[in-house]
Amino acid sequence: MRRLGFERRGARMAATACGAALCACATVETVVEDVAAFCATEVFEVSTAEEGRDPDALCVPGTPCTLRAALNSASFCRGAGPKTVRLQAGATYTLTRADTPPSFLRAWTTREERRVGPAGLPRVFGRVTIDGEGATIARSAEASTRFRLLHVPEGGILNLRNVTLTGGSAYADVLLPDPRNQGGALLNEGTVWLRSVTLDRNEARSRVGQSQGGAVYNAGYLTMDGGAITGNTADEAAGIFNRVFVMLSGVTLSGNRSQATDRGSVVLNDRGGRVEIATTRFTGNETDDSPVYALGDLMVDQSTFDGNVGVNAGAVYVVSGQAELFRSTFHGNTARTGGVVVCASTRSARLLLRDVTVHGNRGEIEGIGSALSVACAAEVSNTALSENTPRNCGFSPLPALSAPSFSSDDSCTGFALTGASAGLGPLGDHGGRTPTLLPLPGSPLVDGGRRGCIAEDQRGRPRRDDRCDVGAVERQPGDG
Repeated sequence: MRRLGFERRGARMAATACGAALCACATVETVVEDVAAFCATEVFEVSTAEEGRDPDALCVPGTPCTLRAALNSASFCRGAGPKTVRLQAGATYTLTRADTPPSFLRAWTTREERRVGPAGLPRVFGRVTIDGEGATIARSAEASTRFRLLHVPEGGILNLRNVTLTGGSAYADVLLPDPRNQGGALLNEGTVWLRSVTLDRNEARSRVGQSQGGAVYNAGYLTMDGGAITGNTADEAAGIFNRVFVMLSGVTLSGNRSQATDRGSVVLNDRGGRVEIATTRFTGNETDDSPVYALGDLMVDQSTFDGNVGVNAGAVYVVSGQAELFRSTFHGNTARTGGVVVCASTRSARLLLRDVTVHGNRGEIEGIGSALSVACAAEVSNTALSENTPRNCGFSPLPALSAPSFSSDDSCTGFALTGASAGLGPLGDHGGRTPTLLPLPGSPLVDGGRRGCIAEDQRGRPRRDDRCDVGAVERQPGDG
């Protein structure tokens, strides 16, 4: 345990807490009889939904423990090991003002606020778990100023689970992208795990259309397992703007809206970043560019894109980096001027599709492939393109074809399988974590592939060893 120095003043203690993220120690006077005993506490239980007014409040016995006081306590004791802040089950914590930092962090936090803008809750230092117990943390609609909800600085580690973050607003009246208008709910520069977290109706705003990350701006390491990203807005990346690393697993992204005509998206992966998306659904999002905009490496696996609207792409737009789309379904998406999956003609862009189904999507400009519009180096394997309008494919140059693929029209040069229809049923819950399109009996996709398919399909069901089905789903005995 890092030593916490103290000097007795009657029943009061002046406690000094030093953290690795700080350049100097700072002193706070607080009613703590024994600092070592206080910081031996592993779980700080929030006992009131009141906001609290004392910036130096800690969760000492005999006093109400607010959410801000609990996070202050975790930061105060950051040298004493991981801490947990436990919220009241089902409570709503409404923030009417930005956080005023405690005196033991004030000088450093004031500099941070000038750099990245205000936050509704104390910044997260050390290793902290917030156990939400189904609670909601919300910026009040009557708040007089805009502020994001959470900021995790470099070196901070946050495990946030079972909570909803809503109403956060990052804003800066500036002409260029700025940390102050990035991340409406969360600005992460450290390491964050989100488990069963909902990010709902947060926003990033700026005067001239340069805001980024309506829900999250990530400049660190972010993992989101379960939960939802819904109804968020920004100019670029209404959901998540990523600069380093993001992994999404079992997440639903719906009803998000981006407004920038260039790079307007739900998830934007910047150059040098990496995004991995698995068992995740993008549905009912509207963007002025594309739902996923990739400048860095992208991997999508066992996921579904349905009912989204974009301009340059209805689902995925690859500008640079390598994009790998595996065992996934694209259905009912609309591209106003481009395709559903688009790869630009840049030297650094590369696209790989394997065990993918692209069915019933629409492009609004005649002559542009509404399913695949590919001008980069590409490889297509065991993929089904069916009943997309105005056509399935627009390739230049032609992709490498490493396994039989299906097209319901003659636009996909070199595809081994063709026919009037792929024989697919409606999008629905056919098992697995995401909705899928099930090949019907007699479908040309059934047993149309060959050896070498990924061992399991989008649903997690086994593939045949000798001749797998073409597309994302392997028909099983007992499927309707």
